[in-house]
Amino acid sequence: MQTEKMLELLSVLRHDFLNHLQVISGLLQLNKPERVMDYIREVSSHIASLSKIVHLKNSEAAAAMLVGCHEAAKEQVELHFHVKTDLAQIDLPDDLVGEALLTAVSAAVACLVKDRLYDRHLEINLLEHSRWYVCRVGIPVDEAACLSWWQDRLGVLDQKLRARGGRVKVVFASGATELVINLPRRLSHAVG
Repeated sequence: MQTEKMLELLSVLRHDFLNHLQVISGLLQLNKPERVMDYIREVSSHIASLSKIVHLKNSEAAAAMLVGCHEAAKEQVELHFHVKTDLAQIDLPDDLVGEALLTAVSAAVACLVKDRLYDRHLEINLLEHSRWYVCRVGIPVDEAACLSWWQDRLGVLDQKLRARGGRVKVVFASGATELVINLPRRLSHAVG
């Protein structure tokens, strides 16, 4: 992951932390303790969501998702993470894992911005299967809005992943789009 992006992310996190303290301080000065508790719960929920990303065993994947979260926030896009794996046995070079995840999130954010949607959120699921780790990025955009655009944005990434046993596909259903990134797992062999 590029050092500049990580330093920018750290600067934003520092700014956000100080902003949260200012909000809490202001609410206390206005004698609104019930609102303070609501705000702390809201912030804690967001931090818990990011915590699942930070604890991924692949540091490039974690960094890519955090940078993607920052890039989404700059465009007022909210990310909802559902993490059901730790990516510990991924069978790809770390830099390709980071590139794949950040490219997918960035493409999805750009599609929402391009389409000027008001419902600006993405559902990001990290799952594991016997042969794959799967990242599913759900986007509330229909097929007509992005078909050729997706192919242009993700074609090169798909070629890189296919050369190493992975792939990217775009699935359209019920007025929504889903990016599905399959990342190969190392297969464990029984020693006998």
